Amino acid sequence: MNVYRRFFKVTSGDMLEKIEEIQEINKKARKEYKKFMDKIGAEKDYYVRDQRLVGIIFKEEPDRYLYKRLKYGWWPKKNTKAGNELNAQLKSIKTLPENSCLELIGLSSSPTIFMGGKCYRPTLVTIPSAPPILLVSVPWYDEKPDTLAGYIEDKAKGNHRNCNYDAILWKPITGMEEIKEWQYLQAIDDWNASLKDAA
Repeated sequence: MNVYRRFFKVTSGDMLEKIEEIQEINKKARKEYKKFMDKIGAEKDYYVRDQRLVGIIFKEEPDRYLYKRLKYGWWPKKNTKAGNELNAQLKSIKTLPENSCLELIGLSSSPTIFMGGKCYRPTLVTIPSAPPILLVSVPWYDEKPDTLAGYIEDKAKGNHRNCNYDAILWKPITGMEEIKEWQYLQAIDDWNASLKDAA
């Protein structure tokens, strides 16, 4: 069986409100990160993963007593008092990954389908318009209806659990419109083009 993807556009519902709340939290965090960078004499650019700071960039190599080298730049050491204080400051800055919104529509930001030695997860693309445009990509594969029906019965009895079957039994909620892959890609291309025009 081959894994493919289904594509959705979120047109209404709690997810639109939640993403704006998350964006405000992350916007505030970026300002706090900038203050932190200015304070320690680092570059304005830094590495983030899911909005969380994961690496600091310096113009020149920083004090190795205070910072350790990571894949994504530098990070305060935890085995020094000064380093621990910097870590505490960074930890106090609250961020939220936008993918956490997927829980509101019954999806997970973790892998949901495991097949052929690979993991597949739903993804969320947020296009920052007003209101934001939310595009969801969901991994999928085709399974025999009889197999799924049997699984639903077994699961109800507490006899069986299969994360792959659970993933493809998910149903989009009200406020989600299924779209074609080309529509999904076109929306992203249009957004990227608008960023180039604004530059």
